[in-house]
Amino acid sequence: MEKIFANKSRLLLLVFMFAAMQAWATTNSSMQVIGLFKNKIVAVIDGQQQVLKIGDTTSEGFTLVEATSDGAVFEHNGKKTKYNLSMQINSSYKTVQPGKFVLKTDKTSQGKEKTSGKVIKIELDQDGQYITTIKINGAALTALVDTGANTISLSSNQAKQLHINYTKGRLIKVNTASGATTGYSIEVDEVTLGDITKTKVAAVVLEGEDPKTTLLGMSFLGRVSMKFDEKTKTLEISE
Repeated sequence: MEKIFANKSRLLLLVFMFAAMQAWATTNSSMQVIGLFKNKIVAVIDGQQQVLKIGDTTSEGFTLVEATSDGAVFEHNGKKTKYNLSMQINSSYKTVQPGKFVLKTDKTSQGKEKTSGKVIKIELDQDGQYITTIKINGAALTALVDTGANTISLSSNQAKQLHINYTKGRLIKVNTASGATTGYSIEVDEVTLGDITKTKVAAVVLEGEDPKTTLLGMSFLGRVSMKFDEKTKTLEISE
């Protein structure tokens, strides 16, 4: 009997430890809203950038039920709560105000972080796109804001003009609207939008002339905050 009781005690202890581990993992799961648009958001969930649309549910059970330029409403266990831009969310339903959660830190060679409190406003063009000017390694070029692109994407022609030795990057296959093509996965030293500069930014260089316009993807956008103004149709990007 003592042996059976001991075995049961060990089993209960293991069950308790497993439950505690699950609870610890859930409590430490986090999500940060970094982009607000109509009916969708851009979020960083446990360090991974994701685009969530109305009705999407995260692995921790948060369902996006509303998204506007004013904030995002999530439903969790029957409770609806509104979260603003750059507020961190975790499964215990606590919030951390902006500035308490650091996604990434960029530093110059002197070790000082490059930051800016200014807001860059990009207006919707006649084709329904957000076109802006960025600098890659100090050289200016036109870029299309694309939250659907994982990284910055540019053509090999553009890379050559920027004096980027892209062929030293990792050779990859890329599927585009025109079909499969060859690309190179690289890291550019510096990308600047307005007064916001990010260093060591992932990019993909595609062989040929496409894309005609550089795509400003989530390797940069995921490190800033974005807000869509529904009245003016303006995209606001800030540090």
